[in-house]
Amino acid sequence: MIPRLPSPWTLLLLLPQLLGAAPQPDPARVASLKKTAIPVRSIDPEDADFTDLLPLRRLIGQARIVGLGEQSHGDGATLRAKVRLVRFLHEKMGFNLLAWESGLYDCEQMDRALRSDVPIEQASATGVFRVWSRSGQVRPLFEYVRSTHGTKRPLRMTGFDMQISSPRTYATFARHLFEFLDRFDAGALSSESRGSVQELLLALPRVEKYQPVPEQRQRYRAAVERGIEGLALSPRRGALPREEAFWNRALRNLLIREEQIRGLFEEGKFKNSPALGNLRDRTMAEILLWLAREYYPKEKIILWAASFHLVRNQAAIDTRTLSIDYKATETMGNLVWKALGERMYTIAFTAFQGKAGASSTTPWTRELQTPPEDSLEAVWYATGATYAYLDLRKLPKDHWLRKPVLSGPLGYSLMSAAWPDHFDAVFYTDTMVPNTQDASGPQAVERTKPQAQPAPHPHRIMLASPSP
Repeated sequence: MIPRLPSPWTLLLLLPQLLGAAPQPDPARVASLKKTAIPVRSIDPEDADFTDLLPLRRLIGQARIVGLGEQSHGDGATLRAKVRLVRFLHEKMGFNLLAWESGLYDCEQMDRALRSDVPIEQASATGVFRVWSRSGQVRPLFEYVRSTHGTKRPLRMTGFDMQISSPRTYATFARHLFEFLDRFDAGALSSESRGSVQELLLALPRVEKYQPVPEQRQRYRAAVERGIEGLALSPRRGALPREEAFWNRALRNLLIREEQIRGLFEEGKFKNSPALGNLRDRTMAEILLWLAREYYPKEKIILWAASFHLVRNQAAIDTRTLSIDYKATETMGNLVWKALGERMYTIAFTAFQGKAGASSTTPWTRELQTPPEDSLEAVWYATGATYAYLDLRKLPKDHWLRKPVLSGPLGYSLMSAAWPDHFDAVFYTDTMVPNTQDASGPQAVERTKPQAQPAPHPHRIMLASPSP
């Protein structure tokens, strides 16, 4: 059968898309966004003239925790913007603690290393996941943190993940734990139990091959539990409550991580599920609330995380695809919001065009599809902004963004939601660049004309990127 060709009239109607013309959103929405959004001059981490960001002091207000998200872990422009925002929050708003979506134990070790003369690359590698420790866009942040130590207001680092995020710290975890126990009560954990803890820490990094027989797994877990009991029952109780609380939390994290890995790779096959994802987010919420209420009760905290972990009321988001379902998902952001309310302020990030990608682990690059004209990103592009910031909390009740609108802050997947119900602000970048080790590519991204791209099928959108 000879295929039927489109009529000349059809080709004429499709000409703007074929030529890569920008989408044409509702002019009233464009005018409203241009009036409401705050223009941001720069995402350069070295730009310390924060006059463009000063309006954020009023918008963030008295929030004690500010979460900085990212669409995926391959967003070079977003990472640069986040570094500058961290500097602003520290220098102009008194936030003195940066908590990463990385291991609690690891990031505390990284903080100590940054307060020494250990090289920056080695210090960062002891803490955060490689997508950040090896990122050229993030490196200026570690340099900035080091520069604050020795001042009256150092910026400290910690982590709120139950995972061990750095391969280097598997070897030091047991050594530091045993050293702490030995300072006060060498008998708090038997040599046999210590051997089991070390054996577990050697086995866990080989995630897919972690297949202990029931008796072996019971021995591992019993040894860690005896360590927790030893912390509680030793004669030194009350002597160093802060250190004891830290190791208690670190050992509980180890048990939960073991449970998650055993569930993910039961019988050697990957079996991810909402329940296992919820286990991680629920634990991260517990750790973050513990950090805020007990371990760092006087500090104002910045969170560095994927936007997915910061989003709240996630079940109300229409993902527009069967492959992503948030109905059974419970995020860290939602749990912490329930506990703290408006004391937590979350910032999502989005982009109109460009590329995302990462070279720090398994290299990947992905071209962003041009968003449709009824999306938030298309409206933002039509305003002419290169970078902009929009507070969602203080929008009028009848504002068009308080009704469902397409946007892609979660892994670039176009989803429909009343976004003020899910985040407190959105940071917009016109053109995304990949996350690279050498920070190659355009860093002071200029606004560009969108390139011609095939229209994405509604059910072939990018999946929300999983966190490390």
